[in-house]
Amino acid sequence: MKKIKLKKLSAKASLVILIIANVLILGAAITFLVLYQLYTFIPLPILIVGLIDYFYYSKQKKTKKQKAILSEKEFVTLFTYFKVYIANGFTVYSAIKEITAFASSSLKNELENFLAKVDQDKSIQPYIDFAHIFKPIIYEQFMISVYQMVEEGTSGLYLQQFDRIFFKLSEVVYQEEEAKRARKIATLGASPLIGAGLIIVLITIGVVAIIGEMISGI
Repeated sequence: MKKIKLKKLSAKASLVILIIANVLILGAAITFLVLYQLYTFIPLPILIVGLIDYFYYSKQKKTKKQKAILSEKEFVTLFTYFKVYIANGFTVYSAIKEITAFASSSLKNELENFLAKVDQDKSIQPYIDFAHIFKPIIYEQFMISVYQMVEEGTSGLYLQQFDRIFFKLSEVVYQEEEAKRARKIATLGASPLIGAGLIIVLITIGVVAIIGEMISGI
């Protein structure tokens, strides 16, 4: 029996579903509270939905950053293999084709598109376009050095230039990873304080609501 693979929702589809869920939950909760004249509790579902949205967007932002960092780490790993292939006499094109086999699905797709463009356009443009997948300018410098090896050969000055820029790129990615770990540690330290603050807010709302109900009943 074949397993059915469910497609992951796109970011846009997830956002639409979240908005619809917000409207339905708030509508149902507020209608219920109004019907039973529990007006003091109306801020509670709004706060709960707001917290859900906050954690959803925080997770989305974190996931996006993690993907970016992972792709940069993978880039460095793949081009470490590229250096080995070059050292063993492969051409730049064939070396990139070989490392494509080790890439994740997303980066593999980008590499295959890059090679397809190189087949059609022998200028530097496909190399620049590929570099722009990654935002730091050093990726553009790196891919220019790769193109120069295509034009001038994989020995001597251009190979040294490639090695120098690759070393610099590796340092940049390593520093970003260290900064990410530091931010994660800082966030973990702040999480208990945030949680305690939210609990206090919820308790306060509950107490105010109870007092309001007691006063209205007198």
